[in-house]
Amino acid sequence: KESIGQYESHSAFTLPGLYRVVNGIDVFDPKFNIVSPGCDASIYFPYTETHKRLTSLHPSIQKMLFSPEQDDES
Repeated sequence: KESIGQYESHSAFTLPGLYRVVNGIDVFDPKFNIVSPGCDASIYFPYTETHKRLTSLHPSIQKMLFSPEQDDES
């Protein structure tokens, strides 16, 4: 089957100076869930395998994402 492209779920049209996306992309579509051959299977695994998640890192990740403090390491 031929499709119109990777983002066929986009229903886009243009107006002068305006780009409008009506539907958007379904990120849960299997075509967006492809891991490259040769990747490390211990890092890239299905979300259903919750026992492989590094839950000990969750607090530090949440702090980095949601803390109002910023480091000057740029």
